[in-house]
Amino acid sequence: MKESEMTVNSLLGYGSTFKGDIKVNGILKLAGDFSGTIESSGQVFISESARVESSIKASSIVIGGMVKGDIIATDKVTVLSTGVVMGSISTSRLVAEDGVILDGVCHVSLNKE
Repeated sequence: MKESEMTVNSLLGYGSTFKGDIKVNGILKLAGDFSGTIESSGQVFISESARVESSIKASSIVIGGMVKGDIIATDKVTVLSTGVVMGSISTSRLVAEDGVILDGVCHVSLNKE
């Protein structure tokens, strides 16, 4: 992975609130409250402090906070032990740590590109 692909280029910090649509080329990290839609060609990180009400489309998604909405990842979804997902997940790889809360449908299948 190139260094430019590993740099967080968009951030919603702890204690912040934002409503709207976010489209990012690269890495997005959310630590605050967000509602709307998220689309990223790279990775999306939802921190433990984040509360997100949104559909999310990205290459890979890591969830440590609360997400209410549908999630689509072309590569992988990782739900950390502090994560809560209320919605559907569609991905080619799913990792869920012990203690997660998943309330929805998960569809895991290999991409055939």
